[in-house]
Amino acid sequence: MPLASVRFSHMIETATSTFLFGLIIVWLLHRRHYGIKDLPGWEEVNVTNPYLV
Repeated sequence: MPLASVRFSHMIETATSTFLFGLIIVWLLHRRHYGIKDLPGWEEVNVTNPYLV
């Protein structure tokens, strides 16, 4: 079994990367987009169909 300091540093590393991955996934899945081109959010989306809004 590794030392407590090694386990703690690995826990911090894993928690940080998991949190950042979760933020990215939530950002991608919980925003309004109408195609792959709209995903980064760099371009303004013009929607003329009122049923899509």
